[in-house]
Amino acid sequence: MASTDNFNFEETIRKKSVVFDAKWFNILDFILFNIAVIHFIVCLVLIFRIADLKNPNEKFVVYSILPITMVFTLFMWYKKLVEKRLLVIETKLNKNEARQKITQMVKSWQWKVQRSNANYLQATTEMEVFARGKKVIIIYCDNKIYLNVLSDDYKIRMPVLFSDISIKKDIEKQLKNSEG
Repeated sequence: MASTDNFNFEETIRKKSVVFDAKWFNILDFILFNIAVIHFIVCLVLIFRIADLKNPNEKFVVYSILPITMVFTLFMWYKKLVEKRLLVIETKLNKNEARQKITQMVKSWQWKVQRSNANYLQATTEMEVFARGKKVIIIYCDNKIYLNVLSDDYKIRMPVLFSDISIKKDIEKQLKNSEG
């Protein structure tokens, strides 16, 4: 349902956030995910309200499992709200050098390249054991590289929890090794 195939390059650079061509699918994805999260939070609050705090088993659930679940749910909600923002990687390389280095990295990491041109690269990582692959968008600029990582799901696109940070760190590390 949520289409991540085509994005508007000019609008993405201007807004510093990924703008997709198929806006209705992404709006529907966003609305459905928010409805699910709000429903889950309401359920957690209701569990807290109806729990019998005199029962030791329910007391354990209310004071340990529910807060952890609530924090994790709020973290996922935050990651969904900011999933389209572009992460910035500072580099000393110009646009063409950065493009060459990134292309070499992507080939060595065995990502499937979907689109590649002078301005950006769009690739998909391999599927993991418990998750689908990630859609990675890398935009080249002089002395900067913009990066966005999204999950590559068919239906409701779940937020990427830590893959964006780890991919950014891997790219920064590889670029620093090639610069100096």
